[in-house]
Amino acid sequence: MLFNFNYYKRSLLDFGYIIIFVSLVYYFWNFFTFYPMGFMADDSYFYSQIAYNIGVNKFSSWDGLNLTSGYHILWMIIISLCSLILSLFTEVKETHLFGHVVVYFLLMFFFLKKYADQVLEIFILTGIIISGYILMENLIVIFLLFLIYKEIINYQINKKFSNTLVLAFFLIPLARIDTVALVGFIPLILLITSRDKFYFYLLIVLFFGLISNFLIYHIISGEFYSVSSYVKMNQNITNTMEHRIVNSALYSNLVPLGWLTLKMRGYIIILFFLIFLINIFVFKKKQSSLFYGFFLGLYSYFFIQLFLNYIDTWYYSVMFACLFILFKLSNHEFYLRNSQIFIFYLFIILLFFGKFYNSYKYYDYRVEYIKEIKQIENYLPKNSKIYQYDVSGHLGFYSNIKVINGDGRVNSFSYADDLLNKNLYNYLNKNKICYLTDLFTQKLGNENVLLNQSGLVVKYSDVALIKKFNNFSIFKLLSCEN
Repeated sequence: MLFNFNYYKRSLLDFGYIIIFVSLVYYFWNFFTFYPMGFMADDSYFYSQIAYNIGVNKFSSWDGLNLTSGYHILWMIIISLCSLILSLFTEVKETHLFGHVVVYFLLMFFFLKKYADQVLEIFILTGIIISGYILMENLIVIFLLFLIYKEIINYQINKKFSNTLVLAFFLIPLARIDTVALVGFIPLILLITSRDKFYFYLLIVLFFGLISNFLIYHIISGEFYSVSSYVKMNQNITNTMEHRIVNSALYSNLVPLGWLTLKMRGYIIILFFLIFLINIFVFKKKQSSLFYGFFLGLYSYFFIQLFLNYIDTWYYSVMFACLFILFKLSNHEFYLRNSQIFIFYLFIILLFFGKFYNSYKYYDYRVEYIKEIKQIENYLPKNSKIYQYDVSGHLGFYSNIKVINGDGRVNSFSYADDLLNKNLYNYLNKNKICYLTDLFTQKLGNENVLLNQSGLVVKYSDVALIKKFNNFSIFKLLSCEN
């Protein structure tokens, strides 16, 4: 067997790139990770801490108290395995976070190496992924989308049974259960147009992936769905989204431009929907069955979210990846194709640099903010608990205090039922949760209050100030006074 010099040369180069990249991430750690206004969302810390508790403490929990199923399964499995391995060497939580981020970027490296054909595409796909925040499950969904796209093209050419495609369709519901709507039309349209039984098998596998998702959740928490989906389905009762949804999900996704680029993402998706329709019905451009599978998947997914859910950045990250694939598959008028790709690439570039701009502009504030959070435990008795309605991810991760996630997305079903039954006060009292912060406040009419949820209102007159920092304060409920 001849020595393959070029193979080993490429492998050494890849290894060198990985070492350089990991070193850069380590050196610029605070710049990339500190919340807010950076590359990591508050929800990113939920993933890392739950993975840490699974890998180190063998307990699926955010706060160490409540069993939770509030996450997407596949990504949690991956980073929990990372923590399980790291637990053999260290239980330092920040080291586990670094390990999770390294795994994230390694997956992104292999994804770009396999699916980006040009330097510009590497840049654009990186922008799409990063625009959905580091350490979120969007990366694994995007990886599977591109795997399905490439492997179906290979199957159409070779007509050879693909175990890779079978695995990808099985894993999609485990990556994000709602992306079944995103990919389900692909084998359905191909089955209808080609009568090839292989696509029927893919639909069956997708169904088994969905069933497996339900069964895993049932094993974890005793219910066939995640606690986060349970809370979302009842959010009109638990009022867990009232600070984001103004009048309706549709109105809030399109009208208030408070977060301009977030709203603009929806406008971009709609713009290309109209362009695709013009190309198909006005210019009469014939499209492939695979194009229609991705097209129907993307826009059914988008419009379902548009009317029923507040669309956050990681949703758009997945949708932009699907849009990128549609550009690859579409048969367009030359000028129409070039103009839409230019608009799309320009917008992604602006999003990408916007992340860097925010991280740079607010860097000093972020460093001070996280530094203050790390000091909280110095002012509270041992084993204290803080109730935080929202933006509790970084608070719980960096403070080393048990932080109860108030919106219920990564809490237990028992807590979610307390929200539904307006039993929040009893929950706080029963669990001896005495502390609040004003990192996130709510409204009672025109008045700012510390908490207005599930029938419980906590005003500033109901608490005693424990410590005032530059960026927030800690309070104790007067009802907890002995």
